[in-house]
Amino acid sequence: MQRRSFVQKCGLSGLGALCFPQFAVSAGELELPDQKSGDQYGVASGDPSENGVTIWTRIPDFIRARMGLGNSASIEVRWWISEGSEGEPICKETNLVQASPERDFVLKIPVENLSPGCSYRYGFEIEGEWKSDTGFARTLPAQGDELLEMKFAYVSCQNYGTGFYTVFQALAQDNVDFCVHLGDSIYERVSERDRFFQVRPDSETEARTLAEYRERYKLVLSDPWFREVRRRFTWICLPDDHEVMNDYYGSDPKQEARRRDALQAYFEYTPLADVHFPAVHRTFRFGKLATLFALDERQYRDGQACANNYLKPQCDASNAPGRTLLGKRQKSWFKEGILGSDSHWNILLSQVMFMPQRVIDRPDFLRPDAREETLHHFPVRKLEQDKWVANRKKADVYVSLDSWDGFPAERSEILDMLASRGQGNTLVWTGDIHNSYGGWLQYGGRNVGYELSTGSISSYGVGDIFRFGTAKLLEPLIRRANRHMTTVDLRHHMYVRVTLTPHNAQFETVCPATIFRPLAPFSVVTCQNVKHGSLEVQC
Repeated sequence: MQRRSFVQKCGLSGLGALCFPQFAVSAGELELPDQKSGDQYGVASGDPSENGVTIWTRIPDFIRARMGLGNSASIEVRWWISEGSEGEPICKETNLVQASPERDFVLKIPVENLSPGCSYRYGFEIEGEWKSDTGFARTLPAQGDELLEMKFAYVSCQNYGTGFYTVFQALAQDNVDFCVHLGDSIYERVSERDRFFQVRPDSETEARTLAEYRERYKLVLSDPWFREVRRRFTWICLPDDHEVMNDYYGSDPKQEARRRDALQAYFEYTPLADVHFPAVHRTFRFGKLATLFALDERQYRDGQACANNYLKPQCDASNAPGRTLLGKRQKSWFKEGILGSDSHWNILLSQVMFMPQRVIDRPDFLRPDAREETLHHFPVRKLEQDKWVANRKKADVYVSLDSWDGFPAERSEILDMLASRGQGNTLVWTGDIHNSYGGWLQYGGRNVGYELSTGSISSYGVGDIFRFGTAKLLEPLIRRANRHMTTVDLRHHMYVRVTLTPHNAQFETVCPATIFRPLAPFSVVTCQNVKHGSLEVQC
């Protein structure tokens, strides 16, 4: 079934009719989203299934004040959902629920008994007092559907103070089917470096308690473009580290209480079904076209192995065979899912970079065979050569050992599994790193997958730390140290739009001209086409 078909079968024009895919778009054509309802927090939908979706809102503070209700009184709220994209609600379902102070007056409704592959409208109201904005939601297509095309967008890293959300402004004009957030939707604190890049007021307090984490989500929801993309699209969401604290790992017992509060706030303010709490790894299937594996790369990982995570070579401890990022149970779940998948594409949603990301790599003339020929004219003893190769590997300097570069043994285990399947249908969509890197996952001299990280929404990257032109000069140096990479973009903030067909995956990076003002023109900066099977990349 075509992407257009499973909307038409519901008698709808689809979410695309509500959006305007114009690239490039000038700032003069755009206005801030209309907030006629005065809604402080908006609405959102997420965690879609074939027959359901989770819908979200928070009761505005001024409504409770106007009703004369204190912070301890629950409020009766009606929610509704209906088929169609225009006109008055023809409700498929409606019900009354209580918004309670225990949940910070947040409502999350797991709506069931919907039809596969259809668009819905939904909303919330307090009789005689308030109506929310109308949101738009979508269910997954049926598992047996032969889809010819699906469009996705994925994003990450939206530090509120260091830039306006003009990336979300661009996304709000798009006509993608589903959106993915790969984490760092809030930042738990404002560092000294953050203050250097700060362009709008941010919190002065580091979040450590449930109440403080809640305030961080309220702050980011004050941005109208963030509310708008949550309203328009259905989201698949994952937390990274800053939803808790920088570089956190779940096996640290000293941070258990803080981690619990942080994840509770994340679940409260994100349209992610409560049934998953506190785990977030889960699977989404889009007909026969694609299966998305949402990985949890924080809660089950081992702690930091080396003295420092950044701009360091790997140490002996990081190469330990039993060292894990996924944890035993999640890795078993993931392997079983990949090996049993019959989808055209298997897609890993990864918070951190999977492929190697070196800053320094050995030059060609120091390869073992070249050294032997030049210095000895005969092979050196095997023991000597093995020792030399091991020391050479220690000389490689990596951007971050907080990524999969800090877990090389487990990464090799996964790559070996992908290589054994030999299908050339694995993609990795990555966040965290604030800049965009594309390249092959390689094992045994073969390309077994393709990864593209998205640049950040507003968190500062290399292009912000250095000047724009300097960052451009660094890009070929990064590619030279990482020969598996096909593209490096250190200059742009962005979201990545992916158009999937059974035969190709087309990646486009959509970038605003600036994040330093609320409105900005935007355009497609790079485009890569990855072929199914061969993983050949056309740029």
